[in-house]
Amino acid sequence: YYEVEYRVIGMNWTMQSPNPNATYTTLTGLMPATTYEVRVRAVSDHGNGAWSDTVNETTCNVPGMVKNVTLVKNASNGQPSLDVNWDEPSSDRAILYYEVEYRVIGMNWTMQSPNPNATYTTLTGLMPATTYEVRVRAVSDHGNGAVGNGNWSDTVNETTFNVPDQVVNVSLARSLTNGQPPSLDVTWDVPSSERSILSYDVEYREMGMEVWMSQSPNPITTSTTLTGLMVNTTYEVRVRAVSDVGNGNWSDTVNETTFNVPDQVVNVSLARSLTNGQPPSLDVTWDMPSSERSILSYDVEYREMGMEVWMSQSPNSNVTSTTLTGLMVNTTYEVRVRAGSDVGFGNFSDVVS
Repeated sequence: YYEVEYRVIGMNWTMQSPNPNATYTTLTGLMPATTYEVRVRAVSDHGNGAWSDTVNETTCNVPGMVKNVTLVKNASNGQPSLDVNWDEPSSDRAILYYEVEYRVIGMNWTMQSPNPNATYTTLTGLMPATTYEVRVRAVSDHGNGAVGNGNWSDTVNETTFNVPDQVVNVSLARSLTNGQPPSLDVTWDVPSSERSILSYDVEYREMGMEVWMSQSPNPITTSTTLTGLMVNTTYEVRVRAVSDVGNGNWSDTVNETTFNVPDQVVNVSLARSLTNGQPPSLDVTWDMPSSERSILSYDVEYREMGMEVWMSQSPNSNVTSTTLTGLMVNTTYEVRVRAGSDVGFGNFSDVVS
């Protein structure tokens, strides 16, 4: 076999023995950019031959320090991001890839490795309005699977985009649409934002409930209408702005009570009457009830005492009397009345007979 010794010039020799009869070997685990002396001798069963003349060579160096690292604020998948670019450093060997580390100032480093040979990457999933430090180094091939790391670049930092500011001046106004259930018109001011506002989230719930319901108006509009609400019910409402960086804080909660239906009709009275020899009739009168909205009509229902099914007669909108005609002689009738507005119908009056 052969004995191979090597050393850094001026240091002690280190022995490496190759396979028997092989006239080559590879010295591994060496330091980069370092000059080594090497000598070889043959060994037979009679003893050791003389050492060869010493030869020397300087190992490949690791890549140079990465320079000109720049950061650009951006957004990705609804979260803040940072685009990182740098210059390719000099290197004795081909650069395999780059290591990119980042951290919130004062915290531990996190590693992100971009594709081989790419001199850029994007750091995603970052926190808004937060300053990050970033550093980059190149990694080269030193043979036989060994790699060498260059020095880290100088640290650079940048603060990520912030989410939109809190929405302010949210106001509610009671409204109605074409005889539908009550609604609330919601308006608010556009908040400040580093990035364009894409949409608004509007949530509402009955006062005292835990679960919020969501309604999203068209992007960029600063108003919406909450429809299909219950009458005479207090709702809480809150609004937040959404950009490609994320969601801003919710506005302060505001509340409003929806329109109520008319009050119950009272003082219903009946009077027996006849008209031109027709079947008996009953004249019905009542008082106009209080109502937040104009009364549009009244429902008057009647039935024979003891029957289940009510029959309906609706007089004109603002009339507080009607006559039930075509009744049977000597028969007791029950009568009830309710008022209707564009919010809906109030409760029926007490039954009179």
